[in-house]
Amino acid sequence: MVWFFYTSRPDQWLIHSAIGMLIAGDLGNLYDRIFNDGKVVDFIEVNLHFRPANPWPLFNIADILLCLGVGILLLSVFAAQKADHPKTE
Repeated sequence: MVWFFYTSRPDQWLIHSAIGMLIAGDLGNLYDRIFNDGKVVDFIEVNLHFRPANPWPLFNIADILLCLGVGILLLSVFAAQKADHPKTE
């Protein structure tokens, strides 16, 4: 994460946001592990009313931030690679 932050340009706010989400998710889960006897509290339950997807796993805000951060970071890296190597005909 530190490498992504320092190699990114100041105008790459999306990468900075993704790194912030990853750090926030890490700190949220770390807080839970320190103050809840090594356990992370998952409190969001989604009922999709669809048999193969029921019950959906419980999750928390930190999990959401971690998933969004990783997804945005991956999309940003792939978009940057595509921009660096334009399609030639």
